[in-house]
Amino acid sequence: MARIMELLEDLKASWYYEKRLEKVQEKALLQPENLFIQVRMGDLLAKLKKKKEAVSVYELAAQQFIQKNLFAHAIALKKIIFRLEPPKDDGEQMNALERLYEQMLVYREKTSIAEKATPPQAPAPSSRPSEKKRGGLQLEPRAFSPSAS
Repeated sequence: MARIMELLEDLKASWYYEKRLEKVQEKALLQPENLFIQVRMGDLLAKLKKKKEAVSVYELAAQQFIQKNLFAHAIALKKIIFRLEPPKDDGEQMNALERLYEQMLVYREKTSIAEKATPPQAPAPSSRPSEKKRGGLQLEPRAFSPSAS
């Protein structure tokens, strides 16, 4: 009897995930540039035990994350892909992740150098009159010590 109840629960869950997948697929058609919808679609496919489809959706999203220099998201997706479909060679997994980490470090280094090279810009003047400086007084933050009461 318990086995029948488990099967019914699984059937109910898969029906629910199928309905959610349909909605997410509709959203994905309307917003193809939204990669998080693609990731959600991969999640639902994985829950429905459609591993090959999930892996292909995740792989496509990971490549797009890499193109947008969002390496942490790509690394997370690669780890999910490796969990769903383990590579035949453990070295392959390590090499793929190592390449992504290196790309991320190179990108961070380039952006930090570019940020240092650009001079800081003065803040834009406020258009709201209530934000004018009053009498040249500026309060400076002070560390505040706990009272000895």
